Amino acid sequence: VQVVVSMVVITLFVPCIANFLMIVKEYGARIGLAVAATVFPLALLVGGLLNIVLSQVVR
Repeated sequence: VQVVVSMVVITLFVPCIANFLMIVKEYGARIGLAVAATVFPLALLVGGLLNIVLSQVVR
């Protein structure tokens, strides 16, 4: 369960790091920070919900 949750969170968050730099370059720091402030909590939320669901299913 933990490996699957980790892979999902990393998949959602890691591409954002590379994209964050390009967004800052193209659109500016304000938009880049807005995107990062949205993606980071979203990745954690999805990971948390997936952890809860998979923990109940695996039981």
